[in-house]
Amino acid sequence: MLEGVKQKVHEANECSRGTRHYLVLWDNLKLVNGSLYRSFKKADQQDAYLQLIVPRVLRKEEIRDAHDSVTAGHMGVKRT
Repeated sequence: MLEGVKQKVHEANECSRGTRHYLVLWDNLKLVNGSLYRSFKKADQQDAYLQLIVPRVLRKEEIRDAHDSVTAGHMGVKRT
């Protein structure tokens, strides 16, 4: 696959399930400073957002970093 070039449908059939998923999202994907994002709008269609796509191997670490730090924003189940 060439970088930045969407594959043709018959070529996509030979790709993995994950790759095919991103091909479906192709028009909503953006590369910003080397990071991959998915653009989407809320149901009200008013606000557009960019959602960072984190590689599967880094997801647990990212979730831990976002939730377990002192500045994470909540104090756990017992204190909430």
